[in-house]
Amino acid sequence: MNDDRGLASPRRRQPSRRFEITTGSAEPWWTEADDAELDLLAYELVRGYFEHKPRCASCAAGDPPCPHLRRAIEAVTEWREARELRSRAEYLRAGLDRVEGAA
Repeated sequence: MNDDRGLASPRRRQPSRRFEITTGSAEPWWTEADDAELDLLAYELVRGYFEHKPRCASCAAGDPPCPHLRRAIEAVTEWREARELRSRAEYLRAGLDRVEGAA
């Protein structure tokens, strides 16, 4: 990439989106920060699974998730549900505060 003088300009490095999980929701209260936190939790869940799998006979055999893995999946799912409720409440409160402030 060159600037108008023909000099190379530094490239901005984009974060890897390899592990991105999106909500599929167009809800206005789900922010990019919420997405980033969920991406991190999903990344850690997958990384933890691959560390855990060789040490667990059930997971190594390809059986349904063992209790440890199931708890980890549930923790991420519960976080996701709670985060959406919290973000929605914050979004609605901010809108209500703007309306009350304008009155």
